[in-house]
Amino acid sequence: MKLLLENWKHYIKEEVETDSQFMQRMIVGDQQLRNLFQKDIAAAGNWSQELVNKFVDKHKTSKDDVFADSSRAQEFLKREPTFRYSNFSNDDWNKWIIFVMHLDKHEDMQLKGVKILEKQFGKLSPQQKKLLWRIGSNRKLIKIPSGYIVSLDNIEDEAKKFNVDWEELFSKVVQL
Repeated sequence: MKLLLENWKHYIKEEVETDSQFMQRMIVGDQQLRNLFQKDIAAAGNWSQELVNKFVDKHKTSKDDVFADSSRAQEFLKREPTFRYSNFSNDDWNKWIIFVMHLDKHEDMQLKGVKILEKQFGKLSPQQKKLLWRIGSNRKLIKIPSGYIVSLDNIEDEAKKFNVDWEELFSKVVQL
């Protein structure tokens, strides 16, 4: 009986997806169509609604879910309360930030993410700024031209281009 119980515990541990494995699976799905769209933009020379329409037709997605995010978003939102954030690696955090940034239809999770990132990295950390930028641009708190592609690796340079005051943006976002 003891051996059976030990084998069962071992089986359960092996079959359970870790947070890190989960984030890896989420980000691979998240980036798959986005990378293809990025190639289409590069080939076309610029973003356009016509390009989006062609992409949607080609990949059998929809205009309100261009990158087929909705099922991944639901899976993420269901699992997120169980994350052991204290065990996240830097790589896990990077994936998590990108994924949460893409949860535009779930701004409540993005706002929760701002708080999580503040707790983990500090107020106005580079990690938090990326999410603040996304929320701020979606809410038109930052005026960005349509089709403009932001370089998240150079978030401070981007902020300077658009006269972003991080303290002011933070205050406006946390009041949403």
